[in-house]
Amino acid sequence: MSIPFFQNFTRRPGVETVLTTALIDEFINTPALQIVRSGEGEATLLGSIRSYTLTPVSFDSSDVTQEYRLTLVVELKLVRGSSGRVLWEREGLSDYEDFKVTALNVDATKGAEREALKKMVKDMARLIKEQMVENF
Repeated sequence: MSIPFFQNFTRRPGVETVLTTALIDEFINTPALQIVRSGEGEATLLGSIRSYTLTPVSFDSSDVTQEYRLTLVVELKLVRGSSGRVLWEREGLSDYEDFKVTALNVDATKGAEREALKKMVKDMARLIKEQMVENF
């Protein structure tokens, strides 16, 4: 199976790299599947990131945001290489992760967002693999 970089339809550059890398890492650790270069596998997992949303979820007594929820929505298709037949498909798969805001330190908040994204895509990659394997 090959996993090319996902298409990114959001305004967040680089999120496709983080998610695609997490998926490759998850599938590499699955003995029944072998990850190969694009175009060389029996099947290709195609994906697109449809949305990347930050929503405030908690506030202090002055209505200053204390915590954000990062939500990612993706679409996936597992396509047989030789025929182009869709073997498995999932639209609107979403996951979220909350992270703390450091009001006086923008860099710390951005770092917390990056860490939340890394954790979330790792969990999402595991979920994608489990759902794909269940259908075969």
